[in-house]
Amino acid sequence: MNTTTIPQSEFEERIKKFQANIKQEGLDACLVHATESDMAHVRYLSEYWPTFETAAVFVPAEGEAVLLVGPESDLYASHRSFFKNIEKLIQYRESAEPDAPGMSFITYKDLVAKYVPKGIKKLGIAGSAITSMPVYLGLKEQLPGVELIKADMTLWPLRFVKSENELNAMRKAFKISELA
Repeated sequence: MNTTTIPQSEFEERIKKFQANIKQEGLDACLVHATESDMAHVRYLSEYWPTFETAAVFVPAEGEAVLLVGPESDLYASHRSFFKNIEKLIQYRESAEPDAPGMSFITYKDLVAKYVPKGIKKLGIAGSAITSMPVYLGLKEQLPGVELIKADMTLWPLRFVKSENELNAMRKAFKISELA
């Protein structure tokens, strides 16, 4: 089957460019959110999109990015995304907020300690319009003293300019839609 794909190297380059924007804005990290109906930011960085729960990508200004998923999505995420760092947080469960007995989760405090040992003072939020109340309250409770900053414009400019691979995918989608 002939498919049009974005190579892993392009995703890795996107993260590097995003990290440069994060540093330029004086942020220590950025949390990028997605839902099943608005998944573009997370997919742009990770090639993963939530189909049932919500998700995020935690991108430190320096270091490796981390895909954050809910309790029912870790296996799917591990097969869909190239990320080696995938963590489960209860804040990314589906909107009915079901209990998850017997499951273990990390917290935002654990996340920062594991991936940014020096800590953070300023955390950007991209996808701010779709950031849920459980996520917001979790951040405020677990990261007291960390300033949360709307940071959508650290990511959008990267998405405005399309690569040749993205253009090829768009051309292919156009051809398919013409057949319909």
